[in-house]
Amino acid sequence: MKIAFLHFYTFQLPRGIETLVISLSNELVRKGHSVSILTARSRPRHEHVVVDPAVENHEFPTFRYFEHQTIVPFYLWDLLRRDYDVVTIFFSEFGEAFSIKTAIRIKHFLLNIYLCYTYDNAPHRYHSFLKTGLAQCATRIIADSSHVAKTAESFFGRPIDLVPVGVDPNRFRPNPEARQRLRQAYRLRDDDIVLLHVAALEKRKGAGRVLEVLPDCARKIPQLKYFVFGC
Repeated sequence: MKIAFLHFYTFQLPRGIETLVISLSNELVRKGHSVSILTARSRPRHEHVVVDPAVENHEFPTFRYFEHQTIVPFYLWDLLRRDYDVVTIFFSEFGEAFSIKTAIRIKHFLLNIYLCYTYDNAPHRYHSFLKTGLAQCATRIIADSSHVAKTAESFFGRPIDLVPVGVDPNRFRPNPEARQRLRQAYRLRDDDIVLLHVAALEKRKGAGRVLEVLPDCARKIPQLKYFVFGC
């Protein structure tokens, strides 16, 4: 199967959706599929997850101030010249809408919309899928959690497929030695309870909500520690 992921910021921001695009691409080529990433060219390039050499990276030039408009012809050119079976998008406002709607009239491919954010955190993203007509064009709308799926099902009025974000058990597994080393580095006792927040330092990520209730929690659980890692 020939699969394309279309996401403007893949190599510009070392964040969640960008990591997801690369990780999914890597796993799919290992399963024998042909995978392409359509994205904006980035200088300097952020490659927070190593891209499998079998993944085709199509990085297109853009112009400052009008970057989301100037990438459209490159997206469209790529979608028309290659016979993709499936195209997956995550947004509609970064050059996706016109490119997809034009190409899908000429080329026959399945369109997936992958939602990795709740309606409450980004209502404009949901409304944009409707306004641009991409929701109507989509073969499938996918959610990364049951909470996102439930909200999206109500909003779009159609079934939502649930594909949770996976974890590589070879990378993320218990490591007693590393745990002890990090606890010593951060001067944590063995009985300390650590809450870990890893996300962009944006309001919608919820760190502020935790900080609001943290004093009450700390009074009840004195050994509670809260670590925030982000950018």
